[in-house]
Amino acid sequence: MPGMHLKTHQSHVEKIFMSVQSTIIDSELEDAQARLWRHYEEHNPAAIREDGILNVALSFDGSWAKRGHTSKIGFASVIEVMTRLVIDFHVMSLFCQICATTGEPLRIKNAKEYEAWLVKHKESGTFTKNYEGSSGEMEKAGALVIWGLSLKYKCRFNMMVGDGDANTFLALTNLSPYGAEHPVQKEECVNHESDPPSTFLNSTVAEHVRPIYERLTRPDLLERCLLGATQSANKSLHSLIWAKCPKHNFTGYKRVQIATTLAVGEFNAGSVLTRQLMSAIGCRINSVTVEMGCKRDRQRIARAEEAQRDVAKQRREKRKLAQAKRQQEGVAAEGSSVKPMLVDILTRRAVNLLRLTKVRKHLDHDVHVKRRTICVNK
Repeated sequence: MPGMHLKTHQSHVEKIFMSVQSTIIDSELEDAQARLWRHYEEHNPAAIREDGILNVALSFDGSWAKRGHTSKIGFASVIEVMTRLVIDFHVMSLFCQICATTGEPLRIKNAKEYEAWLVKHKESGTFTKNYEGSSGEMEKAGALVIWGLSLKYKCRFNMMVGDGDANTFLALTNLSPYGAEHPVQKEECVNHESDPPSTFLNSTVAEHVRPIYERLTRPDLLERCLLGATQSANKSLHSLIWAKCPKHNFTGYKRVQIATTLAVGEFNAGSVLTRQLMSAIGCRINSVTVEMGCKRDRQRIARAEEAQRDVAKQRREKRKLAQAKRQQEGVAAEGSSVKPMLVDILTRRAVNLLRLTKVRKHLDHDVHVKRRTICVNK
């Protein structure tokens, strides 16, 4: 059977992209915002201010379509802390395929003709470059766009859960989207603040591990972690997106926008949005399609619930420790066939992993008690 012609494939991608842009994104975000408002009206009406604006806390994170800070495409998203719903997202592109293949040769040949062509190209809606700047600054630019549109949803994103990068928060502070009376505040991601060192600790450094953990229990730091919020939901969303368009293959803006929209829909409401898109592009939906989508949703929820059980977490921890022990024993058994420095590194890494696990178990209780004390005092 002959394969699909390139132009046929491009026409199908264009049709899906136009359906996503025109209807799917708006309906998806409107549904998420309606569910968000219902949740707060039922469980926390005090968050709705006198001016009719809802104050919410969000976890914010960005990602890129390529590893490193040289990607031509990136995106940013915000997930509400209490409901775990994706409230908004923004995809950015430094690249336009048509400009690279058609516009660049024309620019070299005739600059005036290129200028006229570029104007028509932008008006046609096929121009996919929507960002100017470096790849590393995409996350900050996405935050400015998302916070700038927040009042359109009658929401005030007044609390941002983020990592240690201060550039995004500083840019939002300078933007001051809600005025001086409603400043954007930052809540530290608990996972980033409590991460142990990623490399091994030698004997000289090991004795200083406990003071480091005690520093992590300082009241001024814990006050920024009172929500106990993390960016784990954002990382989960990232994995859904890049499963649909892997990072090792270059994909254009349109495909990343389609993948992001479908991933956000799956993250918020399961397979419902996929069926809406299929209907929008002319695919017939029958009972088998609905049943298979519901089956996938049930399996996904069951896997997530199983992974969150204490038994499953302990099993993963034991598996990690057992792997470190096997690595240590294997290196010791190989003897002189392995370089002495490598043996020393792997041995100390396994030992320190066991040591850090024991230290964390002893200190977790102290951290929990101090955090509860701060909450009560506030």
